[in-house]
Amino acid sequence: MSNLYLVYGDEGFLVDQKVKEIQTAFLGKNFDASHVEVIDGERASLSDIVYQITSVSMFSPQKVFLIKNLQGKGSRRKKQKEKSSDFSILEDALGLIPQETCVIFIYNSAKLEAGSVYSMLEGAVECFEFKSFSEWQKDEVLSHVLALVKAAGGNIKKDVAFYLIDLVGNDLRTLNSEIQKLVNYKGSGQTIDKADIDALVSPGSIGIFKLMTYLKQKDLRQTLNGYQKLRKFGEDPFSVLAMIGSTFRMMFQVKLLAGKLRDPFAIAKNLGSSPYYVKQILKEVNNFDLLELKDILLKVYGADTQIKTGFDKDAAMEILLSEICQDRNRIKLGSR
Repeated sequence: MSNLYLVYGDEGFLVDQKVKEIQTAFLGKNFDASHVEVIDGERASLSDIVYQITSVSMFSPQKVFLIKNLQGKGSRRKKQKEKSSDFSILEDALGLIPQETCVIFIYNSAKLEAGSVYSMLEGAVECFEFKSFSEWQKDEVLSHVLALVKAAGGNIKKDVAFYLIDLVGNDLRTLNSEIQKLVNYKGSGQTIDKADIDALVSPGSIGIFKLMTYLKQKDLRQTLNGYQKLRKFGEDPFSVLAMIGSTFRMMFQVKLLAGKLRDPFAIAKNLGSSPYYVKQILKEVNNFDLLELKDILLKVYGADTQIKTGFDKDAAMEILLSEICQDRNRIKLGSR
């Protein structure tokens, strides 16, 4: 069994789960806090870290060190003595770590700099990466949601689980929080339904995915209300704009291919996407024609340019949302 690991990625919930899994496998189920030590890798010096992980503990036969976001810069007082890129002291120490000690390097980001500690660790430790889920990976998120509901002692049908994902988004930490709340509300062994979700899921959890549903339905009032809620809860306009762009780009591609490939699985394979996501889009693209989707993508690009050149972010976004929700045919008739 290995005693050196690197666990990293943007999906923080899965990162934490993997760290707990490794700890339990190494220490057993009944370990306590004295067996685990957390080290802030952004502040601690490499020499101090090396000393701790290579020393034999006199009090605990087994020890786990969680080293978070190691930068190799050392503490502020010592960074003049240690070069930021000099990981040789750590690399040499990896072979000196006692078998009774487990070291887990943790990064809550998938973006590890080239030449960083990752380059040195990659070939020397067991690595696990957990990327955040894209919108078209809802079928993968579904499997996690079903498992989380079961682990919490509840039951949920697939269509209701998809409904929860549409409301909350793909972030598993947020989903798990809502699931715990829902199971506690319903009671162990009970089945969660849509009414429970509508009653309990907080407005702050109704994220960008719900906004996209309103937008694709061309529901202007709900779309603008949804955007204002997102802004109230701190969502960045650029994140909303990026989601709108990627969603309508996919809708354009699916609409284009739907005329040639009738099978959703064939379309999904062609686009490297999920069949579930493609099936969902095929139902939604009926509200738009190809020219309209192309026009929306141009408007998204225009809004992006406006914001980057100093135009008010919220004004640009609300104009864009209003234009997408307009009924093209009605506007054409009214202009004659």
